[in-house]
Amino acid sequence: MTAPSEPAQPAAPTPRALALPLSPVWLTYVLLGVIGVVFLAQFALAPFEGDADPVMFWGAKINSLIVRGQVWRLVTPIFIHASLTHFLFNAYALYVFGRSIEMAYGAIRLFLLFFFAGLGGTIASLWLNTAASVGASGAIFGLFAAEAVLLWRNRGLLGPRAQARFRELLILAGINLLIGVVPGANIDLWAHIGGALSGAVIAAWIGPLWRVVEPEQPFGAPFINDAQPFNLVRMLGVVALYGALLAAAAGYIVLAWLMA
Repeated sequence: MTAPSEPAQPAAPTPRALALPLSPVWLTYVLLGVIGVVFLAQFALAPFEGDADPVMFWGAKINSLIVRGQVWRLVTPIFIHASLTHFLFNAYALYVFGRSIEMAYGAIRLFLLFFFAGLGGTIASLWLNTAASVGASGAIFGLFAAEAVLLWRNRGLLGPRAQARFRELLILAGINLLIGVVPGANIDLWAHIGGALSGAVIAAWIGPLWRVVEPEQPFGAPFINDAQPFNLVRMLGVVALYGALLAAAAGYIVLAWLMA
């Protein structure tokens, strides 16, 4: 007599490799070109260390001049750098994180995120750092935070490799923040923190939230869609967020006037 056969086990589902809805990269190269042109102008006008740099003088974040009405200094520091090393480090970071964010978020959202994080970094520095400062670091820390938000929100879809990458980003962020507190580092730590927090906030609002969409037709193929597309509601929220940052800057200026 033979033993009854075991019931057949259902086959495990076959993993599917689905393409993410990524965008072409071009705005990152435009931003790199802008900071590159600005740095070349700085070098042409002040080629030697110790030379007066008119670009720096015109556009650096200088609190007293912002209070006097030179509000363009809330934005212009993003595109100015203090040295070749400073420029090369930020240019490389923008190349790496800008391309990654632009592919996932698209050019419009990258534009809004870059400037929001840069502005947030400048305003944090305005409130908490009396020294003059320049650099795209605040905006780049915002891109850094935006990638972390993207990986965390889509960790279920992206899998273990994305979760490992998220942990790597946290470690890298911690190292960079520790470098900022080293005596003599001459780093605007508050701009980095402000940029990262601003980038995280706006990324949570406008960042993609990917979901697998099953086909409605019998022979259709599943695909990945953005469940949180950038639309009018998201844009109105962005306007409100920018308004909040500008209100914070205005608050500093008014307070400085009252205390003068």
